[in-house]
Amino acid sequence: MNGVEQEARRSNIKVTYRSIETLVQAPQELFTAIQEMKLGGILLVGPAERETVQVLKRLDIPLVLVDNHIPGLSVSSVLCDNFEGARMAVNHLIEHGHRKIAYIGGPVKPGFRPIDVIYTIQQRSQGYRTTLLDAGIQVNPDLIEHDSPGIEGGYLACQRLLARQQPFTALFCANDELAIGAMKALREHGLRLPEDVSMVGFDNIALVEHLTPALTTIRVNKEAIGEISVRRLLEQGNETFEASISSVLEVSLIERSSVLRLT
Repeated sequence: MNGVEQEARRSNIKVTYRSIETLVQAPQELFTAIQEMKLGGILLVGPAERETVQVLKRLDIPLVLVDNHIPGLSVSSVLCDNFEGARMAVNHLIEHGHRKIAYIGGPVKPGFRPIDVIYTIQQRSQGYRTTLLDAGIQVNPDLIEHDSPGIEGGYLACQRLLARQQPFTALFCANDELAIGAMKALREHGLRLPEDVSMVGFDNIALVEHLTPALTTIRVNKEAIGEISVRRLLEQGNETFEASISSVLEVSLIERSSVLRLT
């Protein structure tokens, strides 16, 4: 949240951090707790249910979603271009000769057609599918897995992919932590990176450049997201109209050594 802190200092405003995880299942308690804090505005960071955002909107104070968006709900949001980032990642693999490209995403709602729970990961999933289809590559459901969006989730999801014995030469993970877990699972199965399986992550967290091999990934400008979020919040406080604005920031591919060019 460095970007938030920097912009807040420039604007001479105080930032208070509060987790609402324990309150989201009790809407009235959430409403009361936030109301009693007497805030001038709210930056809601990360995934949040539609119902939670609707409760916060009732407070009638400036509200901006950070790294999240809820379609159909009139709330300003600031996030990176998750769809285009996924397209960059998968295109990079295709350009290196890969056509059997697996994917590990975040949690999904159960059903005939699984739906991503987290909006940003949903956009990355769509980017993966769209890029394959645009390249004339059929989307193979057996090369797609989902789990919680952390290292353990990546490990378990990759274990399930490998258990299907469906060959793949590359793997795109919806975030870097999933990729780290998947790396462990691949190595336990005796597979080499990138000689047997190439890999691309998303987010460019600090750890991934120190992995072996260093992970190719999508860079998200988190500082800019923080700065713009504060500006959007201040703009709401200074304006009378109720139009919401969604700001989508560009991303970039950071090429390291986890992708092998196929001959």
